[in-house]
Amino acid sequence: ANGPLLDQTTVMFGSNLGNGNSHTPNDLPILVAGGGFSHGQHIVHEGDNAPLSNLFLTMLQDHGVETDAFGQSAGTLSWG
Repeated sequence: ANGPLLDQTTVMFGSNLGNGNSHTPNDLPILVAGGGFSHGQHIVHEGDNAPLSNLFLTMLQDHGVETDAFGQSAGTLSWG
């Protein structure tokens, strides 16, 4: 791949709890930055209960890893 390192990198920061008081694993606050997708978006996957591993699978495929599953993934996510 050509270009700056950060254009070839994806950074994910977040939590595995949507609500720390009740320890719910829904509506997770996740920040994704780096190359490979459009920036300046707020994407909500509210209510679909997509597993966090779907995000990991999407990131792997965006970086050219040929795999159809990661953990308990049920597919990939749309960046919007």
